[in-house]
Amino acid sequence: MSLPLISFILPFSEREYCPDDERLNRLLFQLSEVEETEVVVHSSGNLSTKTYDALSSYNFIKWVHEPQAHEPFSAGYVRNVAVEHATAEYVFFIDVDLNFPASLLPYLVSNTKRLKAIGKMAFEMFPCIYLSRAGTKQFNEQFNVVLDSFLLGENTITDGIAVASSCLLVNKEWFKQLGGFDVEFSGHGGEDLSLIHQLCLHYPVMPLTADYHLNQKAQHPGDYVGCRRYFSFYSLAHLFEGRFFVHYWHSRPLSHKYHQARVVNDELLAKKLKQSSTNLSVVNSFHQNLLQQHCRLSSDLCLMPEHNYKVWMAGLQQQFGYDVAEYPGLFQWRKGVKVHRPLWKKARKLYLNPKLFFVDGLKKLFAK
Repeated sequence: MSLPLISFILPFSEREYCPDDERLNRLLFQLSEVEETEVVVHSSGNLSTKTYDALSSYNFIKWVHEPQAHEPFSAGYVRNVAVEHATAEYVFFIDVDLNFPASLLPYLVSNTKRLKAIGKMAFEMFPCIYLSRAGTKQFNEQFNVVLDSFLLGENTITDGIAVASSCLLVNKEWFKQLGGFDVEFSGHGGEDLSLIHQLCLHYPVMPLTADYHLNQKAQHPGDYVGCRRYFSFYSLAHLFEGRFFVHYWHSRPLSHKYHQARVVNDELLAKKLKQSSTNLSVVNSFHQNLLQQHCRLSSDLCLMPEHNYKVWMAGLQQQFGYDVAEYPGLFQWRKGVKVHRPLWKKARKLYLNPKLFFVDGLKKLFAK
């Protein structure tokens, strides 16, 4: 029997703040439909009978269980452990809160051949649209409706987007050679962007920009700067080609240590981004040019990425029939949209990042 082409890496733990709504069963069923793949599940902590039965019912699953859960949960650690049990040449990192168009998984399988022809440093990354609480309840797998709503600049179905995400297709041995996910990151955030940083250093789509070391969050991708703008070059075209994931909404209680770790991880990531030297192999200029074509980057963007970023973004969506005047979602909310910030969100921001809370408050005050 031949080895699978892709091992899907799926971490799982039962979350007391996230009620059971069949997310695990749904995802396992979707993955079971794709040939030439396997799923490696890493579970930790106590499991319910229902979860145990679900993980035991599929013969394509490799299941690793650690009875003692780490506190706070470390996605990087459990993914690294799961990769050690993978037998495929490529691994793809996926989470239980994700859903995706049916055509995406066959694309991943066929795309391994393209990456292999380039070399072990080549990888793919896919964007992820975050559903709102209401959008999660009404979601019926009409992905075009989700995409259109986001691009229209609405905030009823979606909460936002991560153009750079942990939805990564990577050569397994290269992933291990890079050291895998950095286990210094524990709790929510940081480990995925740190890995993307390492992948980009060795498979650069263009030279790093002067502000690359900055990690500044923005609601709209048009406002990206630093590493987030650079990372978006790899994955934005996938959005318009229908190759994206959606993330189901779930609560994120601040009382949980996993979510409290975000600020510390952001500070750690800032240090990692400044480490941009390497002794490992870097893809050659020929394959860099092929990567630019694959990502639909314009020559003007590659010459002056900071200056031409928004122009490229607008041109890209125009190629797919989304006129910016009608679909401003990558740049701003649609005119007339009311952005409601519930009190709990304001309290969360104040708790996690008081400096940013007051800076943003002053900006809004002077904007009036």
